[in-house]
Amino acid sequence: MFAAKPSAKPDSIPEYRMGYGDVVDVKFFYNENLNETLTIRPDGRITLPRLGDVLVVGMTPTQLDQLITEKYSEIVRDPDVTVIVREVGGKVVYVLGEVADPGGYPLNPQGTTVLGAISMASGFKHTAKLSSIILIKKNAQGVPVASRVNLTRAVAGGRLGDDSLLQGNEIVYVPNTFIAQLNTFLDQFFTKLMPPMDFYLKGYDTLHPERRGRW
Repeated sequence: MFAAKPSAKPDSIPEYRMGYGDVVDVKFFYNENLNETLTIRPDGRITLPRLGDVLVVGMTPTQLDQLITEKYSEIVRDPDVTVIVREVGGKVVYVLGEVADPGGYPLNPQGTTVLGAISMASGFKHTAKLSSIILIKKNAQGVPVASRVNLTRAVAGGRLGDDSLLQGNEIVYVPNTFIAQLNTFLDQFFTKLMPPMDFYLKGYDTLHPERRGRW
């Protein structure tokens, strides 16, 4: 049984944020000579014709679309731009729950901790329960498992405590109250809170075959 309910279900899945090694198509509807397929470099940048280097890591495709449209409007008339992430190249962490800007964020090649991932999501809301942050990752069999992370000491006094390095493709969920039963939380997370997360559901189905095909 839950000691408390998780945060309310979001209206939509947050838009993906581009990471290191992602392959991105930049397409101009009326100016096909400007079309590019680009790989985000280790410095987080891409190089665009006539613009040069642009820092894009951590941006959503929509944000990059808007930036390119704004910049190219000074060069070409009425640019109609579409940005498509063709391939996901880097490792990503999904930060959800009581944070200011939930979504998927690229891991820094030099290492990203749980607290660092939350910082990328613009930090905690005042309603966050720091002692009961849930870290979801897949085990060796590809099945998602949950563990509790207590960041109270790390936030209050700068001590690392449970603030460990992430490996990539984890979910960091920040609840608004203490969660007592992790297995119950995991069940509710995938069946009620975030059912569209196919990457993890494939593993979850191996534990709960009766739910297969019900997402």
